[in-house]
Amino acid sequence: MTDNEFIDYEQLERLKSSPMLKNFVRKQNGEWNHAQWEGFLSEAKGSGYSLPAGVVGAALEDEKALYWKIRNGEVNASFSSNEPAVDDPITELEKEVSEKPTVAEETEAIVFDDLPLERRSIYMREMLRKRI
Repeated sequence: MTDNEFIDYEQLERLKSSPMLKNFVRKQNGEWNHAQWEGFLSEAKGSGYSLPAGVVGAALEDEKALYWKIRNGEVNASFSSNEPAVDDPITELEKEVSEKPTVAEETEAIVFDDLPLERRSIYMREMLRKRI
């Protein structure tokens, strides 16, 4: 992501709440190659999402992490149910995020592209919280 790319947080939230991310991760069984990633990015753009590729990638990696946590039994959830599980995996992930030091606590200057994908997601969540 470059300095001149704008993140539309409302659009990001719509993408995260849509089934696109979850469906792609499930269809790929939590693993994909670069061509499949580019196909997903094209599909997202074709569906009206004009987010930077790095932002879409971070959201996809979040969904992938959740997929593997569910698959490995680390959180109590089902792949087939649209209803939240008793131990909501999103709540569990949010607890993990809130227990980690914030990006702002670790450094003053943030270069988004230099952050690992997991930290990008945490950074994006922090920015969303600050905006709300």
